[in-house]
Amino acid sequence: VLRRMGDDILEFRTREFRQLCKEMMTIMYQASGVGLAAPQVGLSTRLFVYNHLGDPDSSNFERIVCNPKILEYSEEVDVENEGCLSSRSGCCMGPVSRSVSIMVEYKTEEGSLVRRRLTGFEARVFQHEYDHIEGIL
Repeated sequence: VLRRMGDDILEFRTREFRQLCKEMMTIMYQASGVGLAAPQVGLSTRLFVYNHLGDPDSSNFERIVCNPKILEYSEEVDVENEGCLSSRSGCCMGPVSRSVSIMVEYKTEEGSLVRRRLTGFEARVFQHEYDHIEGIL
């Protein structure tokens, strides 16, 4: 599941889908993470959740991202160490180059289309989780 591209979410607003999103957010916080993609919990779907602050008390920064696309990457990049909840050992932590700004489009858990420009750490988190649903570790 971690090495294959996820399938699009086709049904929104179901009780099961809302419960899945809630459970993924809970798992992310319990693991002290800032993002979690569906393939990391054994599901081959184009879904991830994140809160770039990593603080459950800052729920207004929580994002549920369905069927995302990165429309534009900035030429400017930075390199920072990244870890991953897929591997809790230090073997998978290391420097990763990411665009500092991206233009993204995705659907919310309600199926509403969102288009946003993300910068800084939020852009980094989005790109990391996006890699997971693209089958990239």
